[in-house]
Amino acid sequence: NRIKDVKRDIARIKTILRERQLAMEME
Repeated sequence: NRIKDVKRDIARIKTILRERQLAMEME
């Protein structure tokens, strides 16, 4: 299902961005 793959990619990107933001706040 293409829509499901897109949602999965969006969730992955959001997770990466959140982790990156947390890492920046840690510094």
